[in-house]
Amino acid sequence: TFSGNEQFPDVISLKRQELDDDGNIWHLISSESISFKNLQTNDHVTLIYTKPGDLQFIRITGTGKVSDSKSRIKKYRNHIDRKLFEEGADDPKIRVLKLTVAATQYWKSDSRSLITILKVLGKAISGRDMDFSSS
Repeated sequence: TFSGNEQFPDVISLKRQELDDDGNIWHLISSESISFKNLQTNDHVTLIYTKPGDLQFIRITGTGKVSDSKSRIKKYRNHIDRKLFEEGADDPKIRVLKLTVAATQYWKSDSRSLITILKVLGKAISGRDMDFSSS
């Protein structure tokens, strides 16, 4: 999620609960999370799925809507993280995030391309050349 007009998102780890028949993606989030707070003023959401071992990445963008739908919470109750939601399905902090997908992007890199990307990003961030060569 994004805070105000920020270009870089606040990032949290989520476990996807469902991809419904309409292509919406559902997650459980906490009303105390930065994502919940951001969604109160900016509904833009970016999800990134990775399979690092194969250098595969999927980026999904869309709009998020938060609710406290008891039927959805009940539906996902077997997947509730007891560390985050101590009271289980009855925890008052549980919210449901529905992501309506606007666009997706998939890419797979070979290791040389990824090294090149990391070098460019490293130089852009630090202003110095980055050495990712193995010793």
